Amino acid sequence: MKASSLQLIAQEKVTGPKGIYTLQASVLQCTRCNACVQSCPAYLCKPQELFSPRGRVQTLRLLTENKFTFAQCEPHLKELSASCMYCAQCSAACAGQLPIALYMRAVERTLNLKRLPASLRMCLGIYHTYPACFDKLMRFLLILRRFKILTLLTPVLPKWLRHANKILPAQSIPLRRILKQNGFNAAPEKPNLLYLPSLYAQYADAQTGWQTLQLVSAKKPYVLFGISSGLSEYLYGPLSKAQQAAKRLLVQWEKSAAGRALPLLTDSIEIYAFLKNYPLLFAALPGWQQRAQKFADQVIYISDLPVKKRDELSGKTVAPETSCALFPVKNIAAAVQKILLTDRRSNLLEFEYSRFPLPTAGLAFAKHPQTEESVRRHVQDLTRQQIAEVYCLSGWAALELQTAARSLYPSLKAQHLIYGIKGYGRSQKRERTTLGRRKTKSAD
Repeated sequence: MKASSLQLIAQEKVTGPKGIYTLQASVLQCTRCNACVQSCPAYLCKPQELFSPRGRVQTLRLLTENKFTFAQCEPHLKELSASCMYCAQCSAACAGQLPIALYMRAVERTLNLKRLPASLRMCLGIYHTYPACFDKLMRFLLILRRFKILTLLTPVLPKWLRHANKILPAQSIPLRRILKQNGFNAAPEKPNLLYLPSLYAQYADAQTGWQTLQLVSAKKPYVLFGISSGLSEYLYGPLSKAQQAAKRLLVQWEKSAAGRALPLLTDSIEIYAFLKNYPLLFAALPGWQQRAQKFADQVIYISDLPVKKRDELSGKTVAPETSCALFPVKNIAAAVQKILLTDRRSNLLEFEYSRFPLPTAGLAFAKHPQTEESVRRHVQDLTRQQIAEVYCLSGWAALELQTAARSLYPSLKAQHLIYGIKGYGRSQKRERTTLGRRKTKSAD
């Protein structure tokens, strides 16, 4: 590898609690206190210092100080980036909240590792470049799935498509079709809110998108179909592609808002966290950074929507699963907890964050060596605590968790947060549930 690649990593911009730094300056802030080590799922699976967050930071520190050459460290760097789950639990445990997951992302981008299968990368490329063609492709695949044709073609399908066919709900229809059936105007002339649906809400579980729109119907939401947030480009492509996608969304937001600072709602916690960090993408472009900051200030998540307060449940707490790519979302947990406590009347048990986070932002569809094992351990961790119902802030995480629960503990229910809001959730039986050998306590 060329020596210039070292400079690409060293000068990569990352954000922390004190602002934006180059990676070279950021890693110097590590005090090696060891607080992050036990929170890392990669280290718990492979207990070697080099695979701990502290070991990762010190590797990069030695590199930026020219203690090692790239030729010596390239194989190890590839192994480090491939083992990272991007869960950001290390940052949450760190006293300085160093963005260690962003360090690994900078390494991976520089090494140009192709973690996504070629066919999935091609589909995402179509989505970014030709959204109308991508929409037709997805509707065609959903038709094939509805008539069981995909099941017949299973032996010749790519691994990621077989996985998607397995975890998706039995009846998957596009969000556009639901809106058309209900006569919903997705492009009003004077909207008071913009809605950026995730791919999950558009195709995997469109009821999530529809119910989100019902929550904000009074604001005449404008639905941004065919617009990429840039998250997948950021995770799996060069930074320039992510910047291009972000610029397109910024221009569309300014155009749709018609000069007003309209809030932009998303149903995906990964997209929410990424949009909030848009200014990071334009650290070297002050003009665009200013526009990105104005945009980021208007981004909201489902937990920011007004929910009618009900009788609070005393003595019981619930913490949602907060799987999120790269960026911590601590500020969301308290709001979500309040919604669940005031809007639910059963199955609210005390739940501490698991040591094994769920896959995020499509990592489950890539050739990730730890994905399946981490999900299994996650389910086992939940059931040991006798959790009967878990609300995920990520739609894809909910699908992954429910799929694993179906084979290991069928009585465990995993749902997207939108289904936990009273009046818009799925109707489910509120029965006492048996997990493992013991019965689950009721919170009524």
